[in-house]
Formats: sequence, structure tokens, C-alpha cells
Amino acid sequence: MKEMPLGTVAIAFAALFGIAIWFFYLPNLSIGSLVHYDEYYTLDRSTGFAKNNDWFTVYSEGAPTFKKPPLQYWMSAGLLAIGVGEIVALRLTSYFFALLTLAAVAALAHAIAPRSKLAVAGAVVLLSCSGSFWQFALSAMLDTGATFFVTAALASAIIALNNPKFWLPTAVFVGLGTLQKAPVGLILLNVFIASLHYGRHWTGFDISALRQNLLCRRAIRIALIISISWLVLQAFRHGFHVVDKTIGGQMLGRFTPLTSERSIREYGAMIRLILGNEPMLRGLGILAIFALPFATRRRELLPLPVIMVLFIVAMFLASGKVYGRYSLLFEPLQAAALAVVATSLVPKTPFKVLALVAVVFAAGGPITSSDEIELHASEATRNGILATKEVGKALQEDELFVACMFDRATRPFPGFLSAYVSPTRPFVRNGVPDKLIAGIRKREHTGSLRGLCTPDDLRIIEAQLVDLEQVSNKFGFVHWTATGLVQKN
Repeated sequence: MKEMPLGTVAIAFAALFGIAIWFFYLPNLSIGSLVHYDEYYTLDRSTGFAKNNDWFTVYSEGAPTFKKPPLQYWMSAGLLAIGVGEIVALRLTSYFFALLTLAAVAALAHAIAPRSKLAVAGAVVLLSCSGSFWQFALSAMLDTGATFFVTAALASAIIALNNPKFWLPTAVFVGLGTLQKAPVGLILLNVFIASLHYGRHWTGFDISALRQNLLCRRAIRIALIISISWLVLQAFRHGFHVVDKTIGGQMLGRFTPLTSERSIREYGAMIRLILGNEPMLRGLGILAIFALPFATRRRELLPLPVIMVLFIVAMFLASGKVYGRYSLLFEPLQAAALAVVATSLVPKTPFKVLALVAVVFAAGGPITSSDEIELHASEATRNGILATKEVGKALQEDELFVACMFDRATRPFPGFLSAYVSPTRPFVRNGVPDKLIAGIRKREHTGSLRGLCTPDDLRIIEAQLVDLEQVSNKFGFVHWTATGLVQKN
């Protein structure tokens, strides 16, 4: 019987391992509840299409929102429409993207080191060692989908340097990535090509070949058309202020450096943002990215360390809120780089396998226990949902819903307030008492008010409410009604 070539064995192992580990975590999809603050925005926005009878606008808190594009919300809404349960429908989309990301990291390792099939298998196993990867794969967040599109676009772009046919799939991945969360792929592709061009003394890259290539020019048009399609549609439907809210508020406002007190972050906070709870896996992965062009002797990979440096600098200097989950975007690149470098350090196959095994164990192994993955909401969140649903059942058409959010530890999440109380009309919520009252007055609402506050929060504003009545006091919240606000002097 003829033996299978080592490369075939490695590819088969990568495929089988990726599928097996994906099915291993699959039963967790239906366990527990939504956990993260933004997961409830996914709930709100995914259910908003059907509730508002409009599939070409994303709704949040009862009104159109332009903060995020629609791709994953559409997918979850489709699952809900065919009868899939709420928790599974919202998580399954991310989990599907996790399977695609395992395939994409294999493709990325192959693109970086085409001759090293062991690196392909190693990259899949190393990515599966990331607890953060599985945490967000089993959530309703947008990050796993964004990670897939970035990884696939990067792998396709590296291959396209030698095979221009791959510029077309690169364009599709870049465009769909923009519709998933943000134009990260578009930005990274520009940084990649710019680094090749301006570093041509070291990379030997000739940008004129790209300019003359018909497939590349066509790919650029496709990427731009897909990327701006949703923004253009929203601008025509809702006005051109959408452009400022989408680009200015969500991108430039967050990452423009040195414009607020948050601009300079402490060293410890920065380490947590970049390495999270996986210092070994991510730390070795970052070092491997810097070693990659030398370990592979491929000068055209020099932009990869540049991309990593720019990301770290952007996180360090960002003016707005940034989160550790953004680093998930680069975990597949770190896993692929680490697998390639580990297998290139030693000459013979048995030692390459041992090197990979050593790195896998150093990273903590590919199995993350269910206890380490957050699948259950906190007690405060569960209580908030119970109280919110009670208010939702009682809310009348002529009433304005009001929510106090003064205490960060006990506040209800805006996403489930909207989904369970007021899905088709705006409501008033604020974390500052005076601003909450001002928001109610701004509505010029002539009917009654129905609200949800903790007892302490209600005491702060009760003097401003006319004919205040407490409907119930349970789950740590007061459900109340009032006929209006005290008139200003």
C-alpha cells in the first residue's frame, strides 16, 4: 500500500482537526444566555428588520442606526425568521464564521509558506488554543466574522502577489468585511500595498505591475463598490449626515490620536489590550510576525510586521474607547506566523512536529473548558431582563418609556431595553439624571410616562415626576408610571 505524502497527511489533519474541534464546542451554542453588552445590540438590531418591516435599514433603540453595517444582523434575522431559537440564531452566525476562520488561517499559513504543509496544520491547532477565539465564536458579537474576512483577505492578497487571479477574491473579502463590521480589510490592504511600494528597496516590489494588471484594477473597483454600497444606500435613504455618523463617529472619532485624556494609555492597560489573557500565545505570535520575513526569506512579507506595529500604535493612541477584543483580528495571523516560524527553526520533519507540539502546549493546548467561556449572563443582567420584559408587557401606545442608567453596575443594557420594551419606537435613557429629564422634555411627549429604575435611581428623579406610582418593585428595579414632568419655573 502506497504511503500518503506528508503534505497530504498534514492538510488532511488540519481539515479533520478543524472540523472536530468546531463540533466539540458546538453543543455550547444553546447553553446559557447572551452575556456581553453589545450582544444585546445584536439582538435588538437583528430583530429590528422584521419588527419595523424594513430590511434595508438597521434599527436600534427604536430608530435607524448607522453605527454598524447589516451583514451579520441579516444572517441572524434570517435564522430567526425560519424559527431558530433566539440564543442559537444569534450565536450560530458567529460560530459559522469561526469554522470559516479555521479554514482561513490554514490558507494564510499556506500563503506565507507554500511548501510547509506542517505549518498549515500547526496554524489551525494554534488558533484553536485561543480561549478568546472560542469565547467570541460562541457569542453574538461581530468580531469573529470581522476576523474571518480580514484573515481571508490577507491570505488572498499574499497569494495574489504571484497569482493575480486572487485579487478578485481579495476584493470580495474586503468588501464583505466592510459590510460585516468596518473597513478593516480595506485599510490593511492599503497598508500592505503601501508598505511594499515605499519599502521597495527591501521588498523589491514594483507597483507599476499592479497598476497595469486588469484583474487588479477590476478588483479595486469591486472592493470599493461593495464597501461603500451600504453607506451610499443609507445616505440616500436617510440623508448625508449618515456619512459623518458612520465614518466620523465610529472610525475617525475613535482612532484619531491625541484628542482626549484617553489618548495615552498606561503600559499595563496596553498589555491587556494586546495580549489579553493569552500572553504566551499572542506574545510568541507577535514575535513570530516580526521574524516571518527572515524565517521564510520572503521580503514581500515585510508589510506584516508593519501592520502589527501600526495596530499596536493605533490602540495605544486611540482617543475613543477601544477594547481587547479588537486584537482578535490578528490572532489568526499570529497563529500562522508562529506555526511557520516554529517549523522553520529545525531541519527535519520529526523535529518540526515536536516544535509545533511544544508551542501548542506552551499556548495552553487546544481545549478550553466551558467554565472558562462566559455563557451565562450575570445576575444583574438576568434581573434587568426580567424587569424589562414586565415593563414591555405593560407599555401602552400613548406612553413614553423611560430608563434610568445612573449606576453602571446595575444599569439595564440598551439593547434588551429596546428589544423587549420598545422595539419600534424611540425611548429615553441616560446615565445622568439631569440629562434624562432633559431628554424627556425634548420629546415634547403629551402622554404618560412608564419607566424602569433602581430604587436609588428613582429617588434621584422622583421630585421631577407628576403623579408617580410604583407598579412593582422586584428584581432590583422599580416599575413606575407618571402622568408627566413637573413644569419648569
